[in-house]
Amino acid sequence: MSRKRRLQAAATATLALILTAGCGSTEPAKHDSSPGRPAVPPTAAPAAPDGEHPWPNTTSWLSTLPDPRTVPRHDPLKVAAAYCTTYHTWDTTIDIDTINAAQRAALYATPALRADIEATPPGSAKGQATFTNARRHRTWTKTTITAAGREGRSDDPDKDSITLAWNMTLNRRDGTPANNHAGADSVQVQRTADGTWQVYASTERRTDEG
Repeated sequence: MSRKRRLQAAATATLALILTAGCGSTEPAKHDSSPGRPAVPPTAAPAAPDGEHPWPNTTSWLSTLPDPRTVPRHDPLKVAAAYCTTYHTWDTTIDIDTINAAQRAALYATPALRADIEATPPGSAKGQATFTNARRHRTWTKTTITAAGREGRSDDPDKDSITLAWNMTLNRRDGTPANNHAGADSVQVQRTADGTWQVYASTERRTDEG
């Protein structure tokens, strides 16, 4: 087994321990019911399906994203999963860089986090090698959550820390093959006065890199 494969296996094992340790709960992976169906690229819209448009005019909504109207806002796991999925979904023919994806994900964020995200304009991000390389192939991504679990118990009943394992499929419009990406993000959520949950912080971690 190569060094890279050993490191990937170790990262996967570590994630499994995180998701099953303590009293943390996990949810099984959800798979496409029609795996043989060709992937359909997203189309752009000026606003999310619920009519909310919390981002600058340089960002569009993507049709392949979870519909925010169907996300149970009283379920912290579901809110964190929707945020993570949206954060890692982008289209190089529509977006300037991954900041556009972060601005779409801000729909699930606290006002403070949303303001921080919107303060960084698309085109100013650093470390965009994946996006830059993908642009040459007119790539769009499809991201799915493969596992979700709580990171132990919080002393504050109005806060939760959730680990989300995700898989990103890179779909190239020129038909050339691409390696998928995988990661495990830590997403912190808090309950608002009306009982709904919002993301106030998150940390991204790739698990497919050696």
